[in-house]
Amino acid sequence: MAIAGTFSSAGVVKESKYFFAKLLERERVLSTGIGRGVAIPHLRDSLISELRAGIYLLDNEIDFDSLDRQKVKLIICLAVPDKESKGYMKLLQKVSEFFRNETNRLTVYNCKDSDELLKIFRSIE
Repeated sequence: MAIAGTFSSAGVVKESKYFFAKLLERERVLSTGIGRGVAIPHLRDSLISELRAGIYLLDNEIDFDSLDRQKVKLIICLAVPDKESKGYMKLLQKVSEFFRNETNRLTVYNCKDSDELLKIFRSIE
């Protein structure tokens, strides 16, 4: 629920409970745990005002029903306006490709603070 609150506080979504419920609904259809400790939950909806990503490096790994059955340490949550498609697919592809590389994953997992984490993600663009 903290993820939804972050997007709500930033003005990206109007209703955090709705956003969170829709994310859960999407996860029930197919897990966005892509493996290797990474999950990329995402939602396209008309109530989302702009394309945004939230990056969460977890202190404690969680079960995400990932493809490889490994617990998740990193969540990259995407909030996507209903009419957005090109930028969203490009971002999803870049993030997925970045995390296929073990060195990239380990660099992120070993970040010491949020500034370092943000710098790495800005370099993906």
